[in-house]
Amino acid sequence: RRLMAAAEYNKFPPNPTTYMPGIPPSPNPSDAHNWYVMTTWKLAPKLSLGTYYSYTIDLKAPYDQNRYQKDWTFSARYDVNPFFYMKCEQHLVNGTANGFSSLDNVNGLNTKFNMTLLKLGTSF
Repeated sequence: RRLMAAAEYNKFPPNPTTYMPGIPPSPNPSDAHNWYVMTTWKLAPKLSLGTYYSYTIDLKAPYDQNRYQKDWTFSARYDVNPFFYMKCEQHLVNGTANGFSSLDNVNGLNTKFNMTLLKLGTSF
């Protein structure tokens, strides 16, 4: 199996409410839809290259960059052994729907940005 492909679609119930002990219920007027498609190519027994595209939209949000998020990702993964791996991902993101904090972005949220991630992971 050198090539793997996957896809997923998710729709949250409209207008969900969050319940936490000791806190009044918090309604969230939203209608969120999420999906992604992904492929991975195993170049060698320990090395894989992959890409995926994910899309999120809230149909009840105002018409601005907070309504959606589109993310192209390119990745390389090296399996150190059967239990540990190292992975590098490059994300090309458009939109800010996934809850970016204005506290962390004091100059405002950019609609388009890039993000590089280096990860160490385990699987069992």
